[in-house]
Amino acid sequence: MQYFAVSVEAAARGAAELSSQCLKLQVAELTLNPLGFVGTVTNFLGVTEPITQIVLEEARTLLAENPICPKLPPEVATLQPDLQSGGTREIGEGGLGAAVSGSVDVSPAAMVTLLAAFKENGLLEGFAE
Repeated sequence: MQYFAVSVEAAARGAAELSSQCLKLQVAELTLNPLGFVGTVTNFLGVTEPITQIVLEEARTLLAENPICPKLPPEVATLQPDLQSGGTREIGEGGLGAAVSGSVDVSPAAMVTLLAAFKENGLLEGFAE
């Protein structure tokens, strides 16, 4: 049986860094505000800030260990994407996403390889060999 439940307002500020063709997300700041009776007690006892620091460090560790490194199928990897910038984007109400931009190889050889992959997968009808 549960006698107490805790609702917590949370606000975070994040950042992102592009390194080695991977987007590394970071949590720069975190604020936790427990609500209700339990929130009042935790604030009074001074445990909200230590809990916030523990959550912040765990989030930082999790994000550092899990960068976003786009993996392309071999057919598309021939375009040799070169990511040049990236960052975080808000997705809907409070959602977090990532966006990257860069360039790809559009040489004739890369285009022929890509078109051949399209044909092989039935995505391109009438492709001349």
